[in-house]
Amino acid sequence: MKVGDLVRLRPSRLVKEVAYAWPSTTGLVIDMIEDDDGFYDCLVQLPHGKEWFRDIQLEVISEVI
Repeated sequence: MKVGDLVRLRPSRLVKEVAYAWPSTTGLVIDMIEDDDGFYDCLVQLPHGKEWFRDIQLEVISEVI
């Protein structure tokens, strides 16, 4: 996953209310930050605004070349 990729949220069995009102909505990764443990947080531009997600919460739909 990298900046510019088209992504959507993966379904979550753990947090039902965070199955979100936009489960099939796609967004663009516009920024990424690596934490101290090597995991990434991604800033995603969605139709309703920007949201931060862990990279494991996202599924890549289309990669930037």
